[in-house]
Amino acid sequence: MNKEDAPQLSVVVPVFRGARFLDELHRRLSNTLASIHPHYEILFVDDCSVDDSWAILERIQRADPHVRTLRLMRNAGQQRALLAGLEHAKGAFVVTIDEDLQLQPEDIRILHSAI
Repeated sequence: MNKEDAPQLSVVVPVFRGARFLDELHRRLSNTLASIHPHYEILFVDDCSVDDSWAILERIQRADPHVRTLRLMRNAGQQRALLAGLEHAKGAFVVTIDEDLQLQPEDIRILHSAI
């Protein structure tokens, strides 16, 4: 990856039993981030989910070059999943969001305009 292609913005998403939210979250995050900057990444960190989260994340990653995934070896909790994501994020700026859509992915535009 050359410097021009390096992500400007990374979004780290810890995931635990979030299968029902992942497709919608990915769609909304992708639309929002593409409207901000063409070079972004979405980094999903699966905290050893027991539902179909990992299979969904693998499918999303295969279909979208902006998506990267990590899977923790054992359930370590949301804070450890966030830390793992922050350690692997490549963006100049990093935002975190939960997978459950309680926070609106579109609000990232507000944060970006403040930078």
